[in-house]
Amino acid sequence: MGSRSEKEPMADDRRHGGAGEMHPSDPTRSLLVRLDGYSVMVERIRAAEAHYLKVVAGSPSRRDAKAKRAYETEIAKALDRLAEAVVDLQESRQAVRSLADDEGISEAALRALDASFDAAHREYAGYLAARTYQQVRAAASDRALRERHPT
Repeated sequence: MGSRSEKEPMADDRRHGGAGEMHPSDPTRSLLVRLDGYSVMVERIRAAEAHYLKVVAGSPSRRDAKAKRAYETEIAKALDRLAEAVVDLQESRQAVRSLADDEGISEAALRALDASFDAAHREYAGYLAARTYQQVRAAASDRALRERHPT
């Protein structure tokens, strides 16, 4: 029927017992796919954050009211884009954690399994904890300060 041999269990098959029973810390294909999706969300955060910081660092070329409103609108749009990326990252992280929990993989084991998940957890902790626009803005500002003045 398929190209899979009778002797070769699929990852999901191994979780439910049998001769090729899966160790609780072995990730399934579904978890690996979710981790890849999480990496995509991390890249979206990086792009949205860079755009937001670039817009905030710029200033209107003229000081008239029209230029100021356009600048404020551009900042608001960039913040919206960043906030959307933050929500997507939070949802993706929760989906990864939930699936890992269902598979019996602790968060510590998950971090050990996927270095980018671990790095994103540390690097984007402010965004992962953010619940409001102000918290997203504060996290972006904090990250910008840390990048300018590393300790």
